[in-house]
Amino acid sequence: MQAKEAWTAFPDAGSPAVQVSKTATDGHTVFLGGCNKRLGAGFTGTFSSYRGDALQKIDDQSEPVTFEVTGKAGTERFAGGLHYIAGEESWGITGLLSPAFVVAFGRGDMLTVRNERGKAAFSFELQGSSKAAGTMQRVCGFATAPAASPRDSWTAASTTATAITGDIQISAKGIRFENGTTLELTSTDQPGVLRLVKRENPVLKNNNLLCGQQPPTFVVYGRDERTESLDSSSNLYLKVYNGSQIPPGSDAIGMDHKGSGFCALYNYTR
Repeated sequence: MQAKEAWTAFPDAGSPAVQVSKTATDGHTVFLGGCNKRLGAGFTGTFSSYRGDALQKIDDQSEPVTFEVTGKAGTERFAGGLHYIAGEESWGITGLLSPAFVVAFGRGDMLTVRNERGKAAFSFELQGSSKAAGTMQRVCGFATAPAASPRDSWTAASTTATAITGDIQISAKGIRFENGTTLELTSTDQPGVLRLVKRENPVLKNNNLLCGQQPPTFVVYGRDERTESLDSSSNLYLKVYNGSQIPPGSDAIGMDHKGSGFCALYNYTR
């Protein structure tokens, strides 16, 4: 199989599953995977025959990676992980990449997998990916899943954000950081103010923490002062708190903050 060939997608006659495959631009690395409705709505698979040095080769160990899709929609990044199996000399995707990834995959031009340091391990041209994505969405039952939006992905724009969180993806349910770590959130009665679902202090890039040794309790999605909502804002001011009181809704506007327990500010753009 040559890198220039289109992605193949074959529905499984015996189950609600689709198998897709492609050879990377390096001419060696092969991806084999797809979706299976019984496993959940998402994308998974295995990379084999990789000859580079950007990925760890420690048996039964996982490492964070970023799945980067570039195309007319811009650059869309999805945090994930790869798990190495020495006996098979292969790296399997840990868990499932979301239906949002499948949407990006279907409209992109190039898929690149990068390690935690940002070094590219391998890339796949996306000829035929639109048809493959459509087949997976139809057969595996997530054709109506919310589309991936570049507006949910934010690029680190401050030194602090670059060093600690990296690029992020946000939603009303949580934050996914560049190293694959997630922070589960729930809404409050204050717009843009979210509470942690459980007490946790996730380890991020370079073994950094969001708020130091004290676990965070609230985060605020701050928007530009000139905009009416985060959807129309080109900047995100992620404010982190470790106090017991809910930050005021006014903290969701601009970079300023009045809430007690404020401990960190991270800036992003898109």
